[in-house]
Amino acid sequence: MKILITVSTYFPKKDGVQNVTGYLAEGLVKLGHNVTVLTSNKDLTSSNEEIYNGVKIVRINLYTKYGLYFGNKKEYKKIISEYANKVDVLINVCTQNAFTDLILKDLNKYKCKKILYKHDIFDFRFSTINFSSFASMANKLWKEIRWSFYYSINGKYFKDYDVVTELHDKCYGYDFFEKKYGIRAKIIENAAENDFFEKKTLKDFVKPFDKYLLNVSNYDDRKNQKLAVREFLKANIDTKIGLVLIGSNSNKYYYSLINYANKLRKKYKLTDEQKPILMLHNIDRKYISSYVSNAYAYIMTSKWEAFPISLTESLASGVPFISTNVGIARFLFGGVTAYEINDIHYYIEKLCNEEKLRNDLSILAKKYAIDNLRIEDKVKELENLCKNTK
Repeated sequence: MKILITVSTYFPKKDGVQNVTGYLAEGLVKLGHNVTVLTSNKDLTSSNEEIYNGVKIVRINLYTKYGLYFGNKKEYKKIISEYANKVDVLINVCTQNAFTDLILKDLNKYKCKKILYKHDIFDFRFSTINFSSFASMANKLWKEIRWSFYYSINGKYFKDYDVVTELHDKCYGYDFFEKKYGIRAKIIENAAENDFFEKKTLKDFVKPFDKYLLNVSNYDDRKNQKLAVREFLKANIDTKIGLVLIGSNSNKYYYSLINYANKLRKKYKLTDEQKPILMLHNIDRKYISSYVSNAYAYIMTSKWEAFPISLTESLASGVPFISTNVGIARFLFGGVTAYEINDIHYYIEKLCNEEKLRNDLSILAKKYAIDNLRIEDKVKELENLCKNTK
């Protein structure tokens, strides 16, 4: 089959959506399909057209910022119209982005099969995190207005897709689409690469600490590493245990995180050797499975997530997780979810101080991942939707 996938971020950019789209596109190529990914060239110096791991990548000047669309919208619509008559399947990844939203009104004109591959949607519910600062509250209110309007006018167009997918039947968007539009999504969960299942450790990997908690995510306010630092330093655990944070690059948040950690270290009267914190960036992707597999526990303190890839990787490695109550984290087996952010240090203490509890969760995590989180299974599920969708 000839398949066109549209997505806001793709290689060489790094985020959860990019990761999932990447392994699905490359997996479909391995099954013999011709796959093209149409994505944004914003902030990239790489070529606007290239082949990567068998996938043809086409980049154009189009992006979404603050819920608004920028770039060459007319060119994008023209490209889609041309491809729609040449491909067998069009897959739009996510709602609330220019690559999907600009063509919703034209879906009924395209003769190819059409799939909307959702990564959940904006959550209209309020939580305590939304009121943690003026900026958080203002951001939440703007998005409430912006996306309320968006979903009120586009519901009729979502029905023009042959199939809509969702990451989990407990995702907020699953119930939203069923109640609002009568659309019952097909479920394709996220997955982890084989290196994590194999607990692969590279020969030149140097374990940072004998025992450490780990967080792998871009350094920014949404990922909220400051909360991880605070709760880790607050926890009553062996002071030899470390915290390792890995982000894609150093930025303003990264440097503010360093200052924040230093202030807390003084507050709790800790030396640099007690509860050491290592903040890394620009680590080659091939080393991530080594860091995850050797971690004692994984900690995720995000303000918002759907189905975090980082948690699938920790589960596949048999590393139990501690997470804020975001997305579907509480429905995953092999970790604990803190309903109140101030309770995270309690769970850190439980896992670090009770070896049997940690080991029991580790076994459960591995079993759940083997049964549910294999990439090859997800690629096959998507291929079947492409083949069998009317």
